[in-house]
Amino acid sequence: MNKIIYQDSNEELMRSVEANGEAMTTLIEMDAGVKSAASSMISRDLLEKYRPEDDRHACIHLIAMGNSDQYGFNRNGDYFAGDVLEKNAHTFVKYGHVFREHRNKDPKKAIGSIKYAAYDPKGMQRVELIIHLDKDKAEEEYEMAKSGSALNFSMSCKVPNDRCSCCGNEAKSLSGYCDHLKSHMGQYMPEFKKYAFAYNDQPKFFDISVVKTPADRIARHLEYLFQDGGKSASAYNGDILVPSVVAAEAEGVSLDTFELDERLVLEKMADAEDYVRDLAKNSSNFYTDRRAHNAYGTYPYSMLEKMSSVELEAARAVKPTTLFRELAKKACILSFPAFCQYITGEENITEAPMFKKAAICLPDIFSTIKNVMESVVPCISSFRAGSEFSSECDPKRSDLVQKFMDTAEDKFSMEAEPVKRRVVTIIIKSGASPQEVHDEVVKSASCYNDADGSALKLASAYGQYQIGAVCDIRDILGADAVSDDVYDMVAGANSVMLYDTYGKG
Repeated sequence: MNKIIYQDSNEELMRSVEANGEAMTTLIEMDAGVKSAASSMISRDLLEKYRPEDDRHACIHLIAMGNSDQYGFNRNGDYFAGDVLEKNAHTFVKYGHVFREHRNKDPKKAIGSIKYAAYDPKGMQRVELIIHLDKDKAEEEYEMAKSGSALNFSMSCKVPNDRCSCCGNEAKSLSGYCDHLKSHMGQYMPEFKKYAFAYNDQPKFFDISVVKTPADRIARHLEYLFQDGGKSASAYNGDILVPSVVAAEAEGVSLDTFELDERLVLEKMADAEDYVRDLAKNSSNFYTDRRAHNAYGTYPYSMLEKMSSVELEAARAVKPTTLFRELAKKACILSFPAFCQYITGEENITEAPMFKKAAICLPDIFSTIKNVMESVVPCISSFRAGSEFSSECDPKRSDLVQKFMDTAEDKFSMEAEPVKRRVVTIIIKSGASPQEVHDEVVKSASCYNDADGSALKLASAYGQYQIGAVCDIRDILGADAVSDDVYDMVAGANSVMLYDTYGKG
């Protein structure tokens, strides 16, 4: 079984690194000699010993992973005990290379080498690495490191099997998981008086990779989900990185389900869709009904904003958990156009017919998700906010606040005053009637054949994002921030009858 461990997947480890005044990744400047130790374990003498032999290589110090006895299991539910790390840290050097995006089948495609790896049993109880990057093969990564931009790394290891913390079941593949790891990974199990997680007793580390920003990882995960009937248990689908959860889904193992709070939000928003749909068909009071006005009166007009190139760059530079937390703190939910921009990185992506087709799926998306909830591939956890600590540690958070969050409230807030301002602006820009807009959207989408269901899956991903966003707003700002009207407004934001006027004016 292959495992992927992201460098930032254990918040307690990150918290200890921050408290110690360190960084998870550090470029070691060698030109004038090593001026200081990289950590309590990586001394000046050790850095000098592993100094690159020529100026074509750059030296980087990494804090790779921590002892789970000290820091707990990571976000994927993987547990690596200290004695296991002490015994197996050397496999990074013996078997591993530095790759880009885990394209690790051919060592000739490596962009660097691993020179040193060790576990510190007496100090910080973590694995630390010294790697050399080839400046020619990893030019982009080296320039990022020089400029102070954070590089994202993750590790790959092979394990003959992992072991359930509750029942001791040993599984050679994800399909062999017991119910504790299938359905309750990371959850407290009262009958065992412990959490459910996977012990990894015999890891062989064979790869450390520079990986895309977390925003790109979400796009890759969704791209994999959009594939039709993928069954590979491998961690790869071509060049598309498949995370543990998605690989499990490919084997028929559900490690990610709708939480209770998410189910309740889904119920309320599906109810809003049903209410307004039935009212429109059967009542002459449609245009005077309060719930109909919330859902289909003003709010859809206010959810047509897109991101500028500067805003898009800032939003994608931070961790998704940081972005979603900062948005929730201001009671903001990305519009569908902005959501599509975010997951693809393309400023003009919403002009593509596939996205028009997805927009046509949106008016009933919560009812659709509800009806197939037990069989849908969930991705909602990808869109949930992280902790305040994790957000504060994000090196790009200040850029996000300066370049995006100051305008996000005007563009994406669910609160009354920003909504009214947006509605007035958009109505002035748009000279078309709702029916004309609807006809134009349908016509522009007609050339896209959704045989593999990609448009519907994209609409489903946005619906799941909206569910997670409402949950986060309530968790961060309190229950009063999410009134019954909000559910009607969010459901109404998906109305195709009023969609896509952003392209006019």
